[in-house]
Amino acid sequence: MFLAQAPAGDALGGMSIISEVPTSAAAMAAAAAAAVSGVTLPGLGIGEAPMPAPPPIPGASRIVVLKDAVTVEEITDAEEYEDILEDMREECGKHGAVSKILIPRPTEGDANPVGLAKVIIEFADMNGSIKAKNAMHGRRFAGRTVTATFLSDDAYNEGRYDD
Repeated sequence: MFLAQAPAGDALGGMSIISEVPTSAAAMAAAAAAAVSGVTLPGLGIGEAPMPAPPPIPGASRIVVLKDAVTVEEITDAEEYEDILEDMREECGKHGAVSKILIPRPTEGDANPVGLAKVIIEFADMNGSIKAKNAMHGRRFAGRTVTATFLSDDAYNEGRYDD
């Protein structure tokens, strides 16, 4: 075994790192055999249990709601509404697969629908929604500061976009 020591530095807070690395052909062969046979070699990451998943984020879901990203005036015009949907799909798609985007807007039959002027994004998984929420929260659009929150799957499925 070869003991490799990284120099102490500011990035490590003055600490040194010492690592055991197999250097001989016999040591490397033993490590490979251990990996295939299921033997554990502590400290080398061979045969050790994988790291546990990070703890869940309280309240996280696949649904992200953006408040103050758009105004009623902006989404009243059909062409501008379509442009906003496309822009939101593109921007949110940078963080994960987007399944659906809703932006409730006034209609002849309902001047004040549930979730009016909120951008509601359904992601394929929570990795995308968490990344998007973190990236979008606090961003500025046209002088407005966006608030990003999660919406429960139940509230989303029941159309309760103001929860």
